[in-house]
Amino acid sequence: PPPPPLPLTPLAKQFANPATAPMASNFCLVYLEMGLGRAAPAQRAVVVPPLLRGIARRGAAQQETLLSLLLGSLSELPLPGSHAELEGRLPFLTDPADRALVLEWLLDLLQFLPPPAAPAADRSAEPPPGLSADAAKRVKGRLSHEEVRGELLAAKKLAACRLLGAPAGGAPVPVASSDAPAVTAAGGPATAAGSPSAGGEGPLFSPLETLPHWLGASCDGD
Repeated sequence: PPPPPLPLTPLAKQFANPATAPMASNFCLVYLEMGLGRAAPAQRAVVVPPLLRGIARRGAAQQETLLSLLLGSLSELPLPGSHAELEGRLPFLTDPADRALVLEWLLDLLQFLPPPAAPAADRSAEPPPGLSADAAKRVKGRLSHEEVRGELLAAKKLAACRLLGAPAGGAPVPVASSDAPAVTAAGGPATAAGSPSAGGEGPLFSPLETLPHWLGASCDGD
């Protein structure tokens, strides 16, 4: 018979509680990682985002595990309908340090290239081009080589682009034309900052925050 489901919500609350002792926090995260691997996508979408609140102030080992959980739930993250909903749906994007860390990790993900299919002994420890060994480890986590290549890797990068391009407040994402002024996907003019001139609240991330990500994604052969 399948193992009984773990109490993910109580574990998540205990992990997020600042008063939780470090050892207890580590145990909570171990069981959360086990349970979320077997959880339904809808449940991951609810449990994972609050776990990342304060990620920038956690130790390297916990950061790696949390980013691995984020990677596994990127395609299911509940995108906010407005900036007012950001705190409830993606609370880790409301803190500047957490937001910067996640943006840096998303850039590493988009720049990540799959390792050789059968790496030679003298090359197995080499990071992908353009990434440090630590950055590559934070992207790959405990995933096998097969899980970070081909269609599986492409799906993860597409999920990252889904988050980076998310509109807030129902505002359409601007689409720029080389022959005409920038327009939104709905056909309205866009401001110089990249958000619509009327209606909505603009994209979730500013163009300044995501320009390196879109440049990296545009150079990806997949």
